[in-house]
Amino acid sequence: MSEADAGVAIDQSRLHDLMLLADPTRAPQAEEGVQAASEALALARRLGREEDAAKAGAWLARHCLHLGRFQAALEHATDILQSEASTAPLEVRVQAMCVIAIAGCELSDFERALDAAQALMGLTSQVTDADTALGAAFSMAACFDRMGDSWQAVRLLSEALADHASRGSDRAVLTASNALCAVCPRVVHLLRDCGAETERNELLVRGREAGELALRLAQAQSNPTYAVAVKINLSEILIAQQELARATDLLRGARDAARSLGLQSYAWLAEVNLADALLRQGSAAEALRSTQALLAEMGPDAPTATIAQTHELAYRACKASSHFEAALQHFEQAERLERLSLTNRLRIQSRLFVTRSEERRAKDQAAQAQQEAQRQHEAAERFAADAERDPLTQLGNRRHLERRASELLQVQVGEPQPLALAQIDIDHFKKVNDEHGHAAGDAVLVALSGLLRSNSRSADVVVRNGGEEFVIVLPNTRQPVAVEVCERLRARTERMVVALPGGGSLKITVSIGLAMAPPYDLSALLSAADAALYAAKRGGRNRLCLDE
Repeated sequence: MSEADAGVAIDQSRLHDLMLLADPTRAPQAEEGVQAASEALALARRLGREEDAAKAGAWLARHCLHLGRFQAALEHATDILQSEASTAPLEVRVQAMCVIAIAGCELSDFERALDAAQALMGLTSQVTDADTALGAAFSMAACFDRMGDSWQAVRLLSEALADHASRGSDRAVLTASNALCAVCPRVVHLLRDCGAETERNELLVRGREAGELALRLAQAQSNPTYAVAVKINLSEILIAQQELARATDLLRGARDAARSLGLQSYAWLAEVNLADALLRQGSAAEALRSTQALLAEMGPDAPTATIAQTHELAYRACKASSHFEAALQHFEQAERLERLSLTNRLRIQSRLFVTRSEERRAKDQAAQAQQEAQRQHEAAERFAADAERDPLTQLGNRRHLERRASELLQVQVGEPQPLALAQIDIDHFKKVNDEHGHAAGDAVLVALSGLLRSNSRSADVVVRNGGEEFVIVLPNTRQPVAVEVCERLRARTERMVVALPGGGSLKITVSIGLAMAPPYDLSALLSAADAALYAAKRGGRNRLCLDE
């Protein structure tokens, strides 16, 4: 093994190890996953391993998403779709689009999020894959939820699970069920003090069922990140249903796991819910201390929704402890953050509405122009195709042979490859026309054309070269194989029975002349094959002769 080959082997082994470390299903530490995926992506691209590069890039985006690095997640997922789009497996493209949808929502970049979600929805019309449908519903639901329409998110996820859960993978069902479990409490929160107890209870039951399913699936997964997210979401429903002891157990496990995995944003969310459980148990002072410590720990860079939720809980704890001035301050902070979020959502919705309306009008105009251009293009293609097609046999004609042969022969420059050219001529074809008429001659030509077409590869060039003569070009074909192909064609022609238009039938034979490249020149190959064909005719017909 040369030194270069040894280096490639070492790199490939290193790539294999990095891919194992980066795979989210193998539950790496989030930071370790980022490092391994980053190295795997760079190495795969250097080795030209495009599919591995696509997987590593999608995994890198997912790890960044779990760490709350939404901008990085968005950039990595977008890069994969742009760089490895043609080679990325469907599953990888779905993962990247999901990341763009979720990260875009977190960054309030709803236009990109919606584009990704709609692209996923478009995929569901092209494939019947249940995981793609569940991923599309999850992404679109996230957009609806973050833009303030949690009811639509509940509807989308519920319908997707009803339609596809039985066929989806555990991971896809887990993701969609966990999302439904997360969205239902937000709708319940919006319905508080609205006299909608029946709807609230129905939503809690629906979210609880989804959460329990997600928890069972998460516990069977090797990646503990899933369990962290599910436990936190399910605990919110349990707290609303006053099942505080179980909620507390789930939250403590989720918090500790999140800290060990480096998932800080999840750990904060678990702490908020633990404080909520304390407050509902009557421990207002302890809940207040917990929220104050959490606000100091999080700082301004934590997720806005978590900060707002913590202030809202601190307000309730202060109020329960009769600290009314502090309660007012926390209430104002929570209300300010909620108002900022609402204003931002409305502004974005307004901009999207205007942008999409203008975009739709422009697309309609562009579509009309494109349709007209497409019609003209198709007409030009039909004209070009007709110009290279023999009208009787529907094979290519001499013009088609010259164009395709030129393309094939140019490829040989620098790295010559074997190539064969055979001329095939129907024996005693004039006798067929004289004795049976030209309609019978046409039937013979059509029958032989069908035989040649059905016994050729898609890469072969099969043409009618005029009269009763046909030419076949066999690229990347060495002489023994070319001889076998031509002999098979000759034998099958001999056994073929041609039905004649006026009734009756006849049998035909062909003579074949075979020439091999080099030279890589069409005229020279045709001349050589023609000489071999005449040798076959002189030798008694119904035979194959090779160019000497």
